[in-house]
Amino acid sequence: DEIYDLVVYADNVPSLLEFPDENQKHLVVNGFSKAFAMSGWRIGYLITPPKLFAPCLQFQQATFSGVSEFVQAAAREVLKNAAVILPDFQNTLRQNKSQMSQFFTRLNIPFFSPQAAYYFFPDLSAFLQTEMRTTDKLASYLKEKYALEIMPGDCFGAPGYARFSFALTPEKLNAGLTRLEEAFQKLA
Repeated sequence: DEIYDLVVYADNVPSLLEFPDENQKHLVVNGFSKAFAMSGWRIGYLITPPKLFAPCLQFQQATFSGVSEFVQAAAREVLKNAAVILPDFQNTLRQNKSQMSQFFTRLNIPFFSPQAAYYFFPDLSAFLQTEMRTTDKLASYLKEKYALEIMPGDCFGAPGYARFSFALTPEKLNAGLTRLEEAFQKLA
């Protein structure tokens, strides 16, 4: 699964396709949702060795109905313009990642810094000593009182943590972090 292959912050991250595959068992699944902001369009692709093509096609035909023509046309345009679209998006993500890193560091909130994708996973257990108790309750509170959406870490088997997306415009990220800091100050 290389869905985040174009949203990586390290240099020279190899693809599975770069490794020897004497037994022809390597399959690469990818799509347009992450790097091209096409979530919900449900279009992706599979790179497979020739000997696995027929079984993969048979599986696909039995499980998926296909991709509509307008979605295929949109994906084609994205591919044609990727060299123009991607650098700005990748630069914005790098800046936003840096800003979120500085934000959580300044507030002494431990976090995992992503090497790919556009999510932070901070440890919010210090804020769960109040009436919040769980990241589920904290997520509801932030949504209701501050118009902020986070994904509770319990969904990922990590109670006390939450997932924050930084795939936003810098202006929206700034506004969101301002509201988040205000919420954290009230909960401290």
